[in-house]
Amino acid sequence: SAQALSHTPSTEEPITLPNASDSTLRGDGQPCALHALADGASHAELRCITPTTMVEVMDGKHTGAGGNLDHFVIVDCRYPFEFNGGHIEGAVNLWTQPLLEQFLLERQESTPDGPRTALIFHCEFSSHRGPNALRYLRNVDRGIHLATYPALFFPEMYILDGGYKRFHAEYPKRCTPESYILMLDKRFDREHTEAQRE
Repeated sequence: SAQALSHTPSTEEPITLPNASDSTLRGDGQPCALHALADGASHAELRCITPTTMVEVMDGKHTGAGGNLDHFVIVDCRYPFEFNGGHIEGAVNLWTQPLLEQFLLERQESTPDGPRTALIFHCEFSSHRGPNALRYLRNVDRGIHLATYPALFFPEMYILDGGYKRFHAEYPKRCTPESYILMLDKRFDREHTEAQRE
């Protein structure tokens, strides 16, 4: 039988629910570890960071004793031929929904008392594939946590503003190899067509 909700006053602090328009709050309503763009971001409803902030994260300025994060994962949502042609140091190539789900289920580490891990998504311009991957992973995470809302495995998720194109233009030495293959590069028409079928 269903239990009735308790109306007993709580001594706990009230939960701050996530507000999509507040760039200072992450997915579970707690403060973001990274400074997200408040104005001029490519996706106002998502937390966007600049390439400079990305490099600060990569250099450890936001992790360890001096930072608010324990770990970070750079999620490159471009097709494999783009990724292999040049990507941000340390990035993982998660470009399909099954790969994103597998990643989530294997790395359920961000719990209220666990380590804080930031996921930073991007694609070529961070205009479609990266934001869609972030939204998809957030929806799967929310579905897992329906009974414990607003808890999430990964409340700390960001979009790299301007995507790989902007990052490569500003920090080519932080890309491996130091090159940039466009999604519509004619040399990779076959790979592009195959990747779109996935």
